[in-house]
Amino acid sequence: MKQLLALSFIFLSLVVNAQQVRIIESEITCESGEDMATKDFDKGIYKVYSFGLLGKIEDYGFGEYYKDYVFKKYGVLFIHQGCVIVKDEECYTIKMEELLYQKYGKNMFEIARKEAGLAFKQTLKYEKIKERMDANKVFFIVHQPPKFEKGKEGLDDFILKNFGKGDPTNYDTYIRASFVVEKDGSISNIKLTSFWQSKPYKGDDAESILKKLQEMPKWKPGSHFSEVVRTGESISIPIG
Repeated sequence: MKQLLALSFIFLSLVVNAQQVRIIESEITCESGEDMATKDFDKGIYKVYSFGLLGKIEDYGFGEYYKDYVFKKYGVLFIHQGCVIVKDEECYTIKMEELLYQKYGKNMFEIARKEAGLAFKQTLKYEKIKERMDANKVFFIVHQPPKFEKGKEGLDDFILKNFGKGDPTNYDTYIRASFVVEKDGSISNIKLTSFWQSKPYKGDDAESILKKLQEMPKWKPGSHFSEVVRTGESISIPIG
């Protein structure tokens, strides 16, 4: 009898908890996020959420400096929520940005980044970046990434014409080509690896792929703090 009562209690607890979970989930809606954003905005509370995997960024402290600058100027607090995208927080951010743009202008963050960049140049941390620039080092994270001179469509055409088309559902039909975009737009230091970059690619067509990439039209070089720099870049190459 005691065992039966215990099992009944456990079952009842599971039912109650399941109902509670459903209630919580039902409250997490896009509308609830937008409503909260409007209420926060009226109170002068500005939060902008971001999602995704954060890698190690070579910005020598500029990212944090920029976040502090935006908070001091506009009162906007940037909050990173990891890889799980919560619907109400995503909608909250979209609505909050809409309201902020109405108040400060659509280019508020672009202006703030430029202003923060100028101010950051007066700090000791910027000296480390300047030293890398003067030493002609390669940058992998820059304010203005390099771009293929003929644009994305031109790059897609170049890849299709020279390497064909891979299967988007099968990563084994692609390899990764990494290289350096020099200050004059030419490319150098080309390396071919498996798509996940776990090992060098040594297929029979490796030499042919390298030769075609060496003949690639020029890129528009990347820039960092408004200075042209050598920049690391990579593209996916179909291998059939």
